[in-house]
Amino acid sequence: MSKLLLFVLLLVAVQTEAQVITLDSVLHAIDRSYPMIKMYEVMADARSEYARSASSWMPPKITAGLWQTPYNAIGDGMFMVGVEQMIPNPAKVNAKERMMLSEAALDRASQSVALRDMHTMAKRAYYGRSVLERKLRAIDETDSLLAFVIALATDRYPTGKESLENIYKAQAARAELSSMRTMTTADIGMNNAELRNFLGAATATFQIDTTLPVSGTASDRMLTDSIPEVRSIDAEITMMRSRRDVERSALYPEFGVSVNHMQALNTMMPNQFSVMGMVSLPIAPWSRTEADAMSAGVDREIESMQLKRDATIRERAAKIEILRAQVDGSRTQLENITTVVLPAYQRSFDASLRAYQQNAGDLFRVIDAWQMLRMAEMNRLDLLKSLINAQISYEDALSND
Repeated sequence: MSKLLLFVLLLVAVQTEAQVITLDSVLHAIDRSYPMIKMYEVMADARSEYARSASSWMPPKITAGLWQTPYNAIGDGMFMVGVEQMIPNPAKVNAKERMMLSEAALDRASQSVALRDMHTMAKRAYYGRSVLERKLRAIDETDSLLAFVIALATDRYPTGKESLENIYKAQAARAELSSMRTMTTADIGMNNAELRNFLGAATATFQIDTTLPVSGTASDRMLTDSIPEVRSIDAEITMMRSRRDVERSALYPEFGVSVNHMQALNTMMPNQFSVMGMVSLPIAPWSRTEADAMSAGVDREIESMQLKRDATIRERAAKIEILRAQVDGSRTQLENITTVVLPAYQRSFDASLRAYQQNAGDLFRVIDAWQMLRMAEMNRLDLLKSLINAQISYEDALSND
């Protein structure tokens, strides 16, 4: 029984260690269950529920009591029962309902903006970890090279072919590399925490797909006015127009009806009834000042939002041009350092190491060539990260999702 339990635990451990989290699964987790995104959805549903209240009527009023009853002859009076009901103006009801539904639409538009931003953060965290893992492998490879050089120099020290000073310098350089490894490992841990936040999972360890599908080529797509920020502003303008309609609807009349029955206390007197209609008159000059002022104020707010819309499109267009230039520049720099600079430093290190192995060079030059090679590789990876982040920002700036 214990062997079977051990086998099951080992199988679970292997499956857990082999778990690979793809970028699509991270984005899907954000879409499906991230609290901030769900918050907008729930709020929009709440607004839709509120909109149902727009069609409600005022509760009826019931009156009962003595009517036209003499003080000195109560028996000659009447007992009255009445019902009064106000009937809302359909135009007012429709205006209020449209305003509430437009608030729900604004929440959903805001959700699109938040979702796009969360996707951007998730992509940067995901690809950032991929670059950090490449950096960690590069550190391990350069550490192996330096360890080989130090071992070679240590073997030569007893014969006087190498100085203790150069060996200490090489050991110090390796210690600095160890510090860089520690920092990179800490950065990977922070990226894991960020990805775990998006996934909403308590998974202790997981792997990612280290493939980088970023080409470094700027897309030729054009900016449209359907980007999330503009859609959010459009939804806010629609909501303001609906609010203006609500303010203007205050000038519409409201209606009411009153039905009364008078029961004579004296059987010699006939029973009576009354049916009356009522209508409000908000068109009077002294009763429409507030509605006119509020409507004019909302008109100015709409004008302000339209200017904000124009500014947003212009700023986004400028941002796209800047990001396109950044993508192209980073791509050119990365190609240069990958195809020219890094191979040159690699040849320099190989030549200095070969000369040192043949007793025709010194350790100082080998360490210097190693440091230049290491710096070039780290710069290449930093440029790769900058290129990825720039292209993510560029694609998201053009995204209509």
